Amino acid sequence: MFTTGFSLKLKSENVDKILLKKGYLLEECEIFYSPITSWLVFLFMMLSITFPLLILGFEHLFFTFGVYILSYFIMAYIVMVYLDNTPVLVKNELIIINPYFPFRYFKSYQIEEIQKVKIDKSSSFFLSWLFLFFRINYVEIYANESNRRFYCSSLDLDSYDENWTEKTMDDFQYSLLVRGVMLEFELD
Repeated sequence: MFTTGFSLKLKSENVDKILLKKGYLLEECEIFYSPITSWLVFLFMMLSITFPLLILGFEHLFFTFGVYILSYFIMAYIVMVYLDNTPVLVKNELIIINPYFPFRYFKSYQIEEIQKVKIDKSSSFFLSWLFLFFRINYVEIYANESNRRFYCSSLDLDSYDENWTEKTMDDFQYSLLVRGVMLEFELD
């Protein structure tokens, strides 16, 4: 029997630490990790293929523009941590956590106060291709007469057995529906 894919089941330990610090039991939490490590693994794979060719062919340019290359990676990290939020479902509560510096925050919504949740992908984020983010998913929560969008770029659709994380955006959709949340799911 042959395996057709892989599943890394990446997590973010920072999310677990934040939940424990806030008094939640991890066993009671349904965590939909959106770890930055999935982007880092992808970036490492891309660089491991192209980097040796760049060094051999453009050694002079590489060392001349090293500061710019380092600046690129710092900017890519800042954009990526902004785009990586982790949704968590606990009993009658939806929590959105961004565990990464400098955008660290914790936002909680009671399920009863949520009018609708929209799950879609952003097509207008111009930095996505520049920094190798090929799909930027988001969760938009409509509650208390306002709405707020949270990007979950590393939380992908279910690809059967080829996922970066254990739980996917499809699992998140199903868990919201089970809790009776009105949902608009636009991912394809």
